[in-house]
Amino acid sequence: MFLTIYLTWAYAPGIFKGYLYSSEDIGPFVGYRSELRHLVEGGGLSLWNDLPGLGIPRFSNPQVGYFSPFSLGFLVLPTLRVMSLEPALLFWSLGLATWFFFRTSGLGRGAASFGVCAWLGVGMLMGHAAHPTVLACLFWMSVALTCWTRFASGRKGVWAALGGGALACMVWAGHFQYLLYGGALVAFWALGDLWRVRRNRREFCRLALGAGGMALGALLLGLVQLLPVLEMGGLCQRMLVSRRGFADQYRSTPQELLGYLAAERWLVVGERPLQAYGQYRLDSGLSLLVVGLAVWELFRGRRQAAVLGAAVFLLGMLGTQGPVMTLLGQVPGLDMIRAPMRMFVPAAFLLAWVAAWGLQHALSSLRQGTRVWVCGMACLWVLALGQILNRGDLHWLRPEEVVLPAPLVGLEAGRAAPDPLSLPQPLIGALPASGVPTLVVWNPVVPGNYFEAMFASQVGSLEQADKVNLAISIGSLFPMLRPDLPLLRSFDLRRVVGVRDGVLQQLEVPPAGGRFFVVPRARVLASKAEAWALARDDTWDPQVTALVHEPFPEGDGSPTRVQVLTYHPDAQDLLVEGGGGLLVVSGLFYPGWQARLDGRPVPIVQANLALRAVAVPPGLHQVEWRYRPWWAIPAFVGGILGLLVLVCLALKLPPGPAPGA
Repeated sequence: MFLTIYLTWAYAPGIFKGYLYSSEDIGPFVGYRSELRHLVEGGGLSLWNDLPGLGIPRFSNPQVGYFSPFSLGFLVLPTLRVMSLEPALLFWSLGLATWFFFRTSGLGRGAASFGVCAWLGVGMLMGHAAHPTVLACLFWMSVALTCWTRFASGRKGVWAALGGGALACMVWAGHFQYLLYGGALVAFWALGDLWRVRRNRREFCRLALGAGGMALGALLLGLVQLLPVLEMGGLCQRMLVSRRGFADQYRSTPQELLGYLAAERWLVVGERPLQAYGQYRLDSGLSLLVVGLAVWELFRGRRQAAVLGAAVFLLGMLGTQGPVMTLLGQVPGLDMIRAPMRMFVPAAFLLAWVAAWGLQHALSSLRQGTRVWVCGMACLWVLALGQILNRGDLHWLRPEEVVLPAPLVGLEAGRAAPDPLSLPQPLIGALPASGVPTLVVWNPVVPGNYFEAMFASQVGSLEQADKVNLAISIGSLFPMLRPDLPLLRSFDLRRVVGVRDGVLQQLEVPPAGGRFFVVPRARVLASKAEAWALARDDTWDPQVTALVHEPFPEGDGSPTRVQVLTYHPDAQDLLVEGGGGLLVVSGLFYPGWQARLDGRPVPIVQANLALRAVAVPPGLHQVEWRYRPWWAIPAFVGGILGLLVLVCLALKLPPGPAPGA
C-alpha cells in the first residue's frame, strides 16, 4: 500500500493531468507501438514495415514490443493517453511482481516491501532502467521468478508452464540487453534450487525438466522476435560504426563503481557531475543502508551466492577494463553488449533482495510495534532518497507542448503543428517511424545500408565525428546537414529533419519520382567512397542514372510507364511498359525480398546505395515483388511447438515434496 501511494504521487502528472512521460526511447516506443493500433484498425498485419523511404522487417527492432501484453493498451486508448499512463502502470506492475517474488522466496511483508523500495526507489529509478521497454522486460522477469519459486517449492507443473510464458513475454517485451540480464537472474535461481536438491534424484530430475521446459518453451515462442532481430543484428548500422571498443562505451571506472554503492554521497556533494559519458552515467546508486544490510547478511554466512552474483554484475560495469566483459567478449555476439554500466540494475536487484533478508533478521529480535516503525522508516528513507536524487530525471511534457509529425499513424497530436515544425527533444526518436530520417548513430536500430546511404552521403564517411556538428545534435540523433540532396528524392522522402537558424526543424524535400520508377541508365560503382561522393553530387539525377554495383542491360531511353496493380507492404504487382531499364523501388534492399518478371524469378540488385531494383527489358511486362523472409516459417512452427512444450509441462510434471519434507 505504501509503495502504491508513492508511485501514484510520483506519476501524478501523467495519471491525473495527462502529461506525457519523456525519455530518449519514448519516441520510437510510442511511434512503433502506435502502428499496432493502426494495423488492427486497418484489418491486417504485414511482416514488412512499409515506412516511407525506409521499410524494415516489422519485428526486427527489439525495442518495439509488438507482442508484449503491455502493447494491448494501444488498442483501447488514444496513443498519447497511453504515453502518459504506461510509465505508472509499468512501475506499479513491476513493484507488485517483485514484491510477490520476494514474498514467495520467504521474506515477510515488511522486509519484502523494503527490498522493493530499495530497488525501485534508488537502484532502479535512474538512468536507462526507467524506459518502458526495460520496465516491461523486468516485470516479466519478476513474474518468471515467482512462478519458478512456486514450482521449485513443490507446486504442480503449471507453475513451470506459466514461468515459461513469462520468459517468452520477456522476449516480446523488447529490450534484449535486459532480457540477457533477466534471463541470467532466472537461471541463477534455477541453478540454486537444483544445487539444493542435488542429492534427491527424483526432485532433481523434476526441477531439471521444469527448468529446461521453461527455457525451451520460451525460446520457441520467442522465435518470432528473436529470428528477425538476429538477422538485423548482422546488418544494422552498429556493425558499421561501433564494432571496435563497443563494450567500453558507457562503462564505469573503479572509483565510480564504489560510488554507486553509496547514493547518500550526492546529498553531501550536491551537484551530480556528468564527466566522460554524459547522460548515460548513473546519477545515484544504492543506499548505504541497503549495502550495509547486504554486507551484514553476508557476514552472517547467508546469501553468499546472491552477493557473488551481484559482484559479477558490478565488475561487468567496468567494461573490458574488468574481468567479466573481457571473458564475455570472447563469446560471439556478447562482445556487442553496449553500456555495461547497465549491469547495475541486476546487481541492485540481488543486493536489494539480500538486504531485505538482512533487515528481516535484524527485526526478528524487536517487538512487533518497533518492527513496524523501523521497517517503515527504512522504506521511507530509500524512497525519499530516490525521489530527491531522481526528481529532475522524471520529465513530463504538457500535451500542448507535444508536436508529432502528421504521418505518424495512430497518434492523436495535441495541437496543430506550426510551419516550419519545431520538434521537441524527447520525441525526435519518433521520426524514423514516420519516414522522416535523421542521422541515426545508435538508436533506433536501422539497417546498415540505409544508415550508410543517409549518413555517409551527408558527411562523406562513416566516421561519427567527421564533419558532424555535435552542437546541434539531439542525444544520439543527428539532423540532416544537406536535406536537399537528390539521394533523398530517390528514397521518395517528403520530409527530413534539418537545422535552420540553429533550430531542429522538419523540412520539405522537392517532389520525387514516386514509389516506383524506371531508370534507363546506370553508373557502375568501383568503391563505396565513389558511391558516397556521387550521392553528395547535386548534379546527379536519380531519375536518369542509377548507382549500382554490377552492370545490367540498359533501356533504349524511350518513356516507360509503371502501373501499380496491387499494393500491400509484403506484396506489390506492377505493370511496366516502355523502353525498359532498371525498375527501382524506393524501398530497402534487404534479405527476404523476391522478384518475378512475367512469372519467372529474377535477381534483385541494390541501387542508389540502399534501394532494391530489377532489370526490365523493353516492352510490356508484369513485375511481382514478394517479401518472404526465411524466418517466417520457423517462427510459426516454433511458436506452435513452444505452446506444446508448455502445455506438456502443465499436464505432465507432477508436484514435488512439500517444503521441509
